[in-house]
Amino acid sequence: MLPHPLWLVAVFAARFTFPTQAAQDHHYATTAEWPSLRFHFALKRSSMKVFGQSEFSMLATPVLSADSSKVLYDVFAQFTEDTTRYNYSEVYGKTYLSTSSDNRNLPSSVECIDSESRKVPSINSFVSGINEAVPVSGVSGSTGDVIECAPGSVFKVSANGIKFA
Repeated sequence: MLPHPLWLVAVFAARFTFPTQAAQDHHYATTAEWPSLRFHFALKRSSMKVFGQSEFSMLATPVLSADSSKVLYDVFAQFTEDTTRYNYSEVYGKTYLSTSSDNRNLPSSVECIDSESRKVPSINSFVSGINEAVPVSGVSGSTGDVIECAPGSVFKVSANGIKFA
């Protein structure tokens, strides 16, 4: 089972380019030519581990929505905890979790996870939040003091109602 949704308050790093901008700059003919993203998460608290992992990556491939009005990301991540393998997938905005075990006596399963019970915020929410990022001049420290930042070096981002800076 995944930990509480606030596990993502931990530090995360993402290396990516925006496919919509890349498409405009390079005039890509199809979404198959758009670059994929790799989101790398490093969780700093042991209580926030996901399937026993404190560090993992999620791969995201751009696809057009059914009405071609926006870019979504199909996402995949695999976790192994003890003898159980978990495959997390997001396809056209729907999230799935498949579970299989090295123990052949245990059945494999696949479940569709709705947005209310999803423990991992959607990568599509992260991308949307990044696209709407707002620069801030400082952040609050753990003691309540404000830490000044160089202009343009820190941004306020929100994903699924969770705020990051």
